[in-house]
Amino acid sequence: MLGEMTAEDVMRVIRAIDEAEVRCWLTGGWGIAALFGRQTRRHDDVDLVIDKFDCQLATACAALEPLGLHIVATERVPGLMPDRCVLEDDARHRVDLVSLDWPRLRSALGAAEGASETSFASAISVGLVGECEVSCLSSAAQLVLHSGFPPRRIDRHDIQLLEKGLAHRRLGLGAPGDSSRDGPR
Repeated sequence: MLGEMTAEDVMRVIRAIDEAEVRCWLTGGWGIAALFGRQTRRHDDVDLVIDKFDCQLATACAALEPLGLHIVATERVPGLMPDRCVLEDDARHRVDLVSLDWPRLRSALGAAEGASETSFASAISVGLVGECEVSCLSSAAQLVLHSGFPPRRIDRHDIQLLEKGLAHRRLGLGAPGDSSRDGPR
C-alpha cells in the first residue's frame, strides 16, 4: 500500500515545483478535491500536469529531490496524458508528473460543449487545498480525462462528484472549478 498523500504533502510538492518556476496544474483525485475545496476521499498519490513536459521534467524532478522523492518509473502511453514520471519517497508517498496533449483536450472539450473550438480557460481552474489556492484542471477537463480508461471504484466516485458539480453549474447553482486561469504558455 502506498503512503497517504495529505493536503500538507500536496502543498509541499506544489510549492517545490512552483519555486523551481515550473508551471503545473493539479489533476486526478487531489485535483477534483481542490475543485470542491475539501478532501473528498483518501489519496495515495498526487498527479500534476507539467507545462512543457519535455523541457521542464528534469527541473521538476530536481525540485522534488530535497523532499526525498526520486524517480521510480517513467512511461509513454497513448492518450491525452501520454507521458508519466512516477516519484516516490521512503514513506511511499507518490507523485505522478504527467504531460497533457492540450490540442486534443481542447478538441474533446469543444466536442463535449458542442463547439468546434474551445479556449484553454475551459480546461483550467483554481481550487483549494487546505486554505491555499492552487491551479488545477477544470471539472470538464477532469471528466474528459476520466473517460479514457476503465474506471476503478475510486474513479467512479470521482466521476459522480464531477458530474454532480457540472449539473449544478448548468442549473445556475454554481459549481466547483468555475474560476479560470490562463492555459499553457
